[in-house]
Amino acid sequence: MLKKLFTVFFAVLVMALPICAMAFGEEESSVSTPNISVTTSTGSATFTLKSDSENAKIYYTTDGSDPTTADKKYSKSVKITKSCEVRAVAYEGGEYSPVGYYTVTVTKARAKAPTIKATDVAGGKKLTMSSSSGTIYYTTDGSTPTTDSEKYSSKGVIITESCYVKAVAVRSGYQNSSVTTVYVKVPQFSGKPTLKATSSGSSTVVKITSSSSYTYYYTLDGSTPVPEATSYCKKYTSSGIKVKEACVIKVIVCRDGYAPSPVYAFEFKGPQCATPTHPDSGTAVIGGIKVTLKCSTSGADIYYTINGGEPTEYDEKYTSAGILIEEPGTSTVRYIAMKSGYANSEVGSFRVSLSQLSKPKASTSDSETAKSRKIKLTGTSGSSIYYTTDGSEPTTSDKKVSSGGTVTIKEDCVLSIMAAKKGYANSEVVSYNIETGNGSSTTGKRVSNPTASQSKYDDYTKVTLRCSTSGATIYYTLDGSNPLLYGEEYKSAIRVERSCLLYAIAVKDGYENSQVLQYPVSVKGDDVVVLGGGGSEPTYSEAPEAWGSAYGKYSNLLDEFDPAAAEDGGYPDIDDSVIVPMDGSGSDSYSEEGEYDLDLSWEEGVKNAEEIEEPVDGDGYIAL
Repeated sequence: MLKKLFTVFFAVLVMALPICAMAFGEEESSVSTPNISVTTSTGSATFTLKSDSENAKIYYTTDGSDPTTADKKYSKSVKITKSCEVRAVAYEGGEYSPVGYYTVTVTKARAKAPTIKATDVAGGKKLTMSSSSGTIYYTTDGSTPTTDSEKYSSKGVIITESCYVKAVAVRSGYQNSSVTTVYVKVPQFSGKPTLKATSSGSSTVVKITSSSSYTYYYTLDGSTPVPEATSYCKKYTSSGIKVKEACVIKVIVCRDGYAPSPVYAFEFKGPQCATPTHPDSGTAVIGGIKVTLKCSTSGADIYYTINGGEPTEYDEKYTSAGILIEEPGTSTVRYIAMKSGYANSEVGSFRVSLSQLSKPKASTSDSETAKSRKIKLTGTSGSSIYYTTDGSEPTTSDKKVSSGGTVTIKEDCVLSIMAAKKGYANSEVVSYNIETGNGSSTTGKRVSNPTASQSKYDDYTKVTLRCSTSGATIYYTLDGSNPLLYGEEYKSAIRVERSCLLYAIAVKDGYENSQVLQYPVSVKGDDVVVLGGGGSEPTYSEAPEAWGSAYGKYSNLLDEFDPAAAEDGGYPDIDDSVIVPMDGSGSDSYSEEGEYDLDLSWEEGVKNAEEIEEPVDGDGYIAL
């Protein structure tokens, strides 16, 4: 068996030797290598093969492999449509020629160059591009287009400024087309629009003075308008632009064949409150002139000043009671109307001149030793004389007599008189020591307690203080300290930006001070809960004899108390046993979450503030 296999192998080896010899050039072949001739046309090439050995058969490949008798046998010219390497060999009498290697190049057909057409549209030029086949890519910056450039779509291309446009067509199996280049000239339109706003119910309609040959695009959200309608950019129509609140209207003007105009921005302040009016120059009342204001914008608030200052939302708010002008001389009243969602009105103003009555006089013919004395009070004709006998300054709420009238005094006293008349400022107060034979029972008079009111806004609260005692001055603090020692003089409404306890006291020369007002002020969104002695209600009390600045540190946020910052003087003595839940259960524990009422006793020199703790995980804070 082995002998038979060896014989077969030897025979095969002998047959293969000539081919191997020719392939490796170990033996020169007598068969000539085929020659090739090629003719080309766009998209194809035709080659013919011929050997000088007339009877030789030719075999060839186009895939880059060396040919054998097992490959394609050449019989006639061969047409190919893509470039390749042709390898050919001639075979005759069992002998192969050397292999011929030939590169045949097929030139691809070139895609047809695109055409570009420009037409005038609003905002510039619209370009349409076309090619018989393939995809078009283009540039507008002068660079050569590639398949990475912008791809053209049937929507066309809007050109808003002069530029060079280059385009190329790309088709599979074809060479890219030549580049088409055009210069597109787009002049810029320079017309500026004119806007006019008119009220329409609760909104305002803004109209553009337009031309039929122009197109306008606008935005209301601050974005830049573009020359087409989008979700944020609107095309202007003759019905106008309806707006309900303040905004910036941005507009561009477009004209066919022109680039859009520059962006024009118009600030629209929203519907504007009407400027308040005063129906007359004022009404004469006792003590001065009463001014009334009106505003035709429903729901608008009016704020005013009487010292000529610019009115703001922090100044006095007008009420139906009107404005009493009681200072002698010329007062300039300035006022403004405000409403949420509306622009403030223009500031209005007018002047009020007020004359002051002359000082009244007191006279008598009675003896100083008389048990009662009749005092005649006289003043400007038509005036009334108001008086007190306790040393306090008279007001129009006190007793009065007509000018020329008399009052009977039966005890020693200080008689204070003031003249008042409609349309005039009250006279200065004149005081007389009246002595009788009965002695004196006159006691001092106390200033009325101040009152407070608050108006809440989104991030602050405005507090207004008042005192009914004429001529009294109010002092206040927001940090809990003694208003008499550390307070600010109240002049106008107070802007408070954090919840706190306000303390206020009213004083006046010759009068006993008022009680101290303790007034909790809360601010929207503030997580601090401030409670006074009356919970959330205002209370009045006499000021402690020892009241240092430390008092305020306790009365607001206890966890912020800094003993080192306290001045010498009174410090609160705090005992856990006086801290009780708001529900009045009487428990001496404050470990639970909640709000607590803190009762403080005042002792000189006690400094145990470190004993104070805040509720565990509580949202509230212990406060006076």
